Amino acid sequence: MAGIIVEASNVVIDMCGFSIKQSIQDYCLQRFFALIQLNNMPFNVGKGPILENRTEMSVPENIVIKNGTFELTSHQAILGNNNKNLTLTNI
Repeated sequence: MAGIIVEASNVVIDMCGFSIKQSIQDYCLQRFFALIQLNNMPFNVGKGPILENRTEMSVPENIVIKNGTFELTSHQAILGNNNKNLTLTNI
């Protein structure tokens, strides 16, 4: 339910002037969608409307997202839970 899923720490996403967006067709079909998700699941363990079998959530730190544009999404541009040191530059 995300265009890009980041599960590792110390990641730089340089969009190099490009944009990221959900397609019109997926936008109409998928009403919960993040362009970039900064965990391996969309909600904290044991929370949210989606039943998860996982018992541990990845919590990446030191993430940089820069030099781009976020466009169409049915829900969030960036979704992250409990992340530390997220830097957005020229977005």
